[in-house]
Amino acid sequence: MFTSRLQPLTEADAPALGLAPLIIQAEVPKKYDVRVTVVGAQVFATAIWSQDNEETEVDWRRGSRPDLRHEAISLPVQVAGQCRELVHRLNLRYGAIDLVCAPDEKLWFLEINPNGQWAWIENQTGYPIAAAIVDELEMIRNGPL
Repeated sequence: MFTSRLQPLTEADAPALGLAPLIIQAEVPKKYDVRVTVVGAQVFATAIWSQDNEETEVDWRRGSRPDLRHEAISLPVQVAGQCRELVHRLNLRYGAIDLVCAPDEKLWFLEINPNGQWAWIENQTGYPIAAAIVDELEMIRNGPL
């Protein structure tokens, strides 16, 4: 499933909206998308420059863009802490969080996925996500030091 832009809804649309689950969010103008991969206490944030290409403007997963620019970024300390806290409060050790960075640099939360993909982020950025997952699994097996 991909994100799509909706036209304004009317009363006539109401019966169809009940046929399947859906999430409707207000559209936030984007400077870029952000994928935050949280593994234990480690936070890996990546800017995905979706606005560089028309086919990825609404949803960066659309289209086939091997040239889609990814960039390792640092989140504000408070936001990184909030990402850790969200994963912790959901009783998870891993979470893939999607954010939008608006043109005014404000970050908007979209969703968290408890098993979101991460390998392509590691390939694009060099982040040691696989090693962080191994460390987290070893900590679970061995208990905290």
